[in-house]
Amino acid sequence: MRKEFKVEKLIPSLVEKLDAEMYYLRFAPTGWAILFLHEGTGAVSIQSDWGDWSHYWPPRAHGRTSLKAFLCEGDFDYLADKFMGRTEDEFDLEGTVKAIKKRIVEARWQHDLSKDDARELIEEAELMAEEGPVRDVLLDGMSATMRRLLGGEHWPIIEYRKPAKYLWLRDGVLPALVDELRRHLPMAAPEVKNG
Repeated sequence: MRKEFKVEKLIPSLVEKLDAEMYYLRFAPTGWAILFLHEGTGAVSIQSDWGDWSHYWPPRAHGRTSLKAFLCEGDFDYLADKFMGRTEDEFDLEGTVKAIKKRIVEARWQHDLSKDDARELIEEAELMAEEGPVRDVLLDGMSATMRRLLGGEHWPIIEYRKPAKYLWLRDGVLPALVDELRRHLPMAAPEVKNG
């Protein structure tokens, strides 16, 4: 018997109204991103043409540095992982076909394949690329020769990549926002050298 799930009525209560810093960036030729950051709570939110992301680093998570300094010190993979949460990598058709072609060339150089068989398998791999990015269809449609070449087990040859939204965040939006944040960090006092 299924247990019924009840949603309790939530009763809101304003704890505090806080001001956050906002950074608005334009990207050439088109595009934009807005970063909202609140030092006291550790809340960070990004809205952009390429997606919306948020995460929260409470002050104890970044120690004695400011939230801005913490974000500027973190690497973009770490930050993107935190903003995106758990994301599954996507099947990479182009990378998979490239890996298959590499295996064909290796087999040819090791004299495991004739020149004609290698050419035929390269054509098969290129045809796979044209048929579309559906992994199971691609793999199920392999010839027996291709399966033998890949050792009967084709899964290790499969390539994956991060989703486009992740890449936009990691390689585009975050570097631009962190550069802007660095411009607003207090300058470190020059070191005093004893004589």
